[in-house]
Amino acid sequence: MFTNILTDPFKPDIKGFIYLVHAPLSWRFTEEGSIKQDVKWKIERIKNPGMYYHASLIGNKDPSWLRRFMGGERKIQTFVIFGPIGLIIKPRSDSVIKIAWNGDVGASIDPDELVEEMKEYDGLGLIKKPAELLTQAKGWNHLVLKGDPSTEIRGVVYREEKDERRAKMIAEAVQQVTRKAVALVKIPAFYRSDKAEGNAFNEWIKTSGKAVRSRKGRLVKKSNENKKG
Repeated sequence: MFTNILTDPFKPDIKGFIYLVHAPLSWRFTEEGSIKQDVKWKIERIKNPGMYYHASLIGNKDPSWLRRFMGGERKIQTFVIFGPIGLIIKPRSDSVIKIAWNGDVGASIDPDELVEEMKEYDGLGLIKKPAELLTQAKGWNHLVLKGDPSTEIRGVVYREEKDERRAKMIAEAVQQVTRKAVALVKIPAFYRSDKAEGNAFNEWIKTSGKAVRSRKGRLVKKSNENKKG
């Protein structure tokens, strides 16, 4: 469902792309040595079966692609990731995807806390179809994946020209750590053209963190109701 729709970043598709992106990388680091260490730690986390990590599904596809999965004629243009630069990943199978939601589920960004939280989240059935994540995201779509040695790091994405130099440094660091080539991909920047809509989105970002506990409770409650039904 997920892994079979991902675009190979080494083979750009003129009809668009769909990438699974793990971000953010620590943008506070500016020195090359610090970037390499941060990348090494990220890759270890992605490949460690005892860890979990966050990701977003992004895409730019014409309506013909969506028609195959959901029907309808809507164009997909979803570019929101959790930072200015991210890693394009390719899991071996969908089994490592534990959460795939069309909004922030409130899971912790702290690695150790996330492991504990997933004891409660895992198995709740918080999995929506890729087309739903790409067309019905509330701010962004949110995936949580379990570490797996077979997951590949296929590339590095960035959004702004000002981030290109650092993205190249990160790509070089990934290649040094994995000893495999990675693609460097620029994706469209995320902008809200309508001012009112943009203000509403920014307000949602600021308040989303305050609603983590209630949101988590609602998701657990909804899942339990579904099981009863």
